[in-house]
Amino acid sequence: MLREATTASEVVIAHASPIVPATHVRSTLIQSSVNMLKARGHFDGYIRLLPAEFHDPVLNTIAASWLPIEVGVAHYRACDALLLSPTELIAIGEDVGDRIQGTFMRTLTQAARGAGVSPWTLFKRFDKLWERLLIGGSFEVTKVGPKDLAIEVCSARLPHFQYFRNGFCGVVRAGFKFVGVRVAFVKVTRWDRATDRFAMRAAWA
Repeated sequence: MLREATTASEVVIAHASPIVPATHVRSTLIQSSVNMLKARGHFDGYIRLLPAEFHDPVLNTIAASWLPIEVGVAHYRACDALLLSPTELIAIGEDVGDRIQGTFMRTLTQAARGAGVSPWTLFKRFDKLWERLLIGGSFEVTKVGPKDLAIEVCSARLPHFQYFRNGFCGVVRAGFKFVGVRVAFVKVTRWDRATDRFAMRAAWA
């Protein structure tokens, strides 16, 4: 009896060893998120939900500095309380991705397009983007098909919030856009609060 052929998975970037819980988040990520809330008319509701002690670090921090992870937790908790739809969260994440990837990602992806390289060029360097966003936490990228990948994030604390999980999907969509391919899907596939792990799948056409 013939068995259907399967594609063996391949770890492109493995989890950090040891995995250390996230301690800091880049202010650029928080500020970009706040700017998107302003652009979509959600800022007044957000600021009412954000505890007063976090107003100054969220709104007045110098760009490109590191904030304690507790500031990020307060930000995303307030964002979750806005009860925005998953569709809007992904769209916000994509807009944030456009901003935070900046010169670094544009240079990388433009070079990939020029050389006719696939999006794997982007994801093999995803660790460089992670280092610009968080201190601590870990992620793993696995190739599960020629145009299909899985990402697992753990010990990052911010994925406790739906706003971050769906927004992260949007950031990945933004990466596909820079590479110039059509997205088939990007979606959250698993979230485990007890172990602080979430997984997502993405594919392109």
